[in-house]
Amino acid sequence: SSPDSLSAERGDNKSPGTNASPAALYKLTVPLLRCEAVDVRDAVVQALGKVNADAL
Repeated sequence: SSPDSLSAERGDNKSPGTNASPAALYKLTVPLLRCEAVDVRDAVVQALGKVNADAL
């Protein structure tokens, strides 16, 4: 009943998706900047602020 066994039972064999590009990141997160929930907006700002500029 460990976390590893639970994910194996569910068949969660997710590998990194093909949408791992900067454009995909922005496409998913930038619209959330308009969210009325302050916590969501703050989380998006924090996340985008932690992106390594050299990776872009």
